[in-house]
Amino acid sequence: MLSCCLKTAGAETRKVLLTIFGIVALLVALPDVQCAPASFQQAIADYRSGHHARALSELEAYKAAYPSNALVRYYIGLCHQQLGHVSVARTEFEWVTRCGDARLQGLAAAALNQLSPGSSTADNAATRMGIGSPQAAQLSVDELETYCLSLINESRRQDGLPSLQPDASLARLARQYAEYMAQHSEQYELSVPRSPHIDLDGRNQLQRANAAGLMAIWRGECIGRTSRGGPSDKDMILDVHRKMMNEPPGYGHRENILAHDANVVGIGVARLPQRLYLTEEFGQR
Repeated sequence: MLSCCLKTAGAETRKVLLTIFGIVALLVALPDVQCAPASFQQAIADYRSGHHARALSELEAYKAAYPSNALVRYYIGLCHQQLGHVSVARTEFEWVTRCGDARLQGLAAAALNQLSPGSSTADNAATRMGIGSPQAAQLSVDELETYCLSLINESRRQDGLPSLQPDASLARLARQYAEYMAQHSEQYELSVPRSPHIDLDGRNQLQRANAAGLMAIWRGECIGRTSRGGPSDKDMILDVHRKMMNEPPGYGHRENILAHDANVVGIGVARLPQRLYLTEEFGQR
């Protein structure tokens, strides 16, 4: 019937019909879409406009409601890929190659090839974030987050404390806020007289955590902001960590890192050509 309608319709009518059938297909894939936690179309629009962290948050809400929807899982993989979360992107794309339709399986397989060891993750990350020279980012975002976790756990080991384990829900919160600061970089300059823990809607770190649907009890947040262009990103992460650990009592960073009641953490890194943003979310499970 669709084929018959398209053959007899004019060009503009065909566009309208394709749009209608596309919406119907989406409604079939996502029943009760009105009850879903976010707009799928808005999530795709956010992804295409470069707001990858925002799109990821909206798509993750859809995934929670419809975990077997291959189109949602494919776009989640794309978001993670753009944000530099290589391992998570690979997991999503591999799922789609097993469970998606033929078209999505092909797209996911192509995306996996881009994540293969033969491709340069650092070069891809540098290009993605608009950096002219790939040498300015020797490590991927995933690798920087893993390195930051190793610094945190080494500091805890030196203080006689057990290591923190990664937590996916805290990592999602941390990555979203690091990307949020990068998207609103002018409002998160060191010269702006406002706490970086407060978003532009006036929500503090506890309010953001309460709204995130965490699987862990939230215990604290550390934020680091630094310039890029000189030392490597790895060196800048190390410098931020050392400054946090060398702070006098009362600033909160050292206390969060060495908290006795924390056993999990999520880490997020976002990069611009001249700025690096780091968020660490601590919790207990």
